[in-house]
Amino acid sequence: ELVGRFDRAAELIQSRLLVEEFRNDPREWIAFAKLCARSRGRQAAAEEALRQAVQLLADGASPEHGSQEISTEVDLMLACLLLDRGRHDEAIRVFREWHERDLAEPVFGFLLGLAHFLAGETEDVWRPLFQAAARERSWFEGLADDTDVTARLLAERSVADVETNPHAFAACLERLLGFGLPSLAFTFIDQCDILPDETLLQEPIALLDARASTMERDFVSAAARLERLQGRASREACCLMGEVYMQLQDADKALQAFNNAMSADENKIEDPSFYIRLGRVLLMKKRWKQATTAFMRSIALRPTAEAWAGTSVAEYRADDLPSCLEALREASLLDNERVDVWAMLALAHLRLENWHLADESLRQGLRLTAAPGCEEPLLEVAQELLRRERQPALAEVAARTAVALRDSGQARAVLADALAAQPGHDQVALEE
Repeated sequence: ELVGRFDRAAELIQSRLLVEEFRNDPREWIAFAKLCARSRGRQAAAEEALRQAVQLLADGASPEHGSQEISTEVDLMLACLLLDRGRHDEAIRVFREWHERDLAEPVFGFLLGLAHFLAGETEDVWRPLFQAAARERSWFEGLADDTDVTARLLAERSVADVETNPHAFAACLERLLGFGLPSLAFTFIDQCDILPDETLLQEPIALLDARASTMERDFVSAAARLERLQGRASREACCLMGEVYMQLQDADKALQAFNNAMSADENKIEDPSFYIRLGRVLLMKKRWKQATTAFMRSIALRPTAEAWAGTSVAEYRADDLPSCLEALREASLLDNERVDVWAMLALAHLRLENWHLADESLRQGLRLTAAPGCEEPLLEVAQELLRRERQPALAEVAARTAVALRDSGQARAVLADALAAQPGHDQVALEE
């Protein structure tokens, strides 16, 4: 998921759900539902996973501790998913039931207000629910229902308008992003007109807005939101800024943001994914040894195929082939279905003139489903084969796979060279 391979991530979780221990745990189905929601376009699968969790809870399969929290989580996420899919009435029924149980719980009132807004209700229906979500629990003492809440809000407004509490809304928006539903967060931030402009431009709301844009793969908008925080950004904002600039291929700004994140707090960063992103930026800057150090810091926190794959690239670029092969072996042990790892293994063997191993490594990789990000090593191994006047047909398949992932001038040029190296092939095939 870190590198956008949602299909592979879904396959791994689904294989986990085949094990009885996990298949009967509602928390596993919730995790799968959140992944489906985050990957976008999988809302139907997310809903089905949540309904499976509901059935397990009904059958008494909840853990000994936290069963009430799990039940609440399932109900709220399912209702939010229905709301995101335009099924407003169903969502409103669920949110109203929870809200009536506890008027003082901010997230219940917030979600009910959001549902009424999306259903096209009048402002006097949804606005008091949002305003009440910013109040402390003690504020609700003596209030029996929403009528009493609205009356108290009007009475307070007649004296002095109570300042908005952005942190209460931030917690609610965090819940929506945790469910993998950034579109609902955008609805509140951009359309409901609850928060003043100065609050929208500051953390925590600006950071959540940028996170939502990142989840939608809109990195330009995320960067625009984060740039307003320059000079006063938190460590979390700096980390996100680095990721956004990395996705925008701006290595200088990304590296500066990551350096700011590491200096923003005296405590060390313990997130392995941070060092993976830092390593990828250092690869972009061609700082091979520093990149290796970053990837190894990630591995020290949690070994992953992604970190080992990054290490192999850094070591290959630094001409340390033994270390490169060692990193590739570790990556394959953790995930042997990565096309980029097999392509890098082919490159290393070509450099060592292990022709048979190089050919077999590339063939193995091409049998798998290639994911975005694999095009660069595939093109490089195709070019290396052509340079050594070996296996032009295999180079053609690698180039075609790269073109399918990202159609670029470079990929087309390599494909043309591969076709030209094979008697009987015409470059008109490139127009197919």
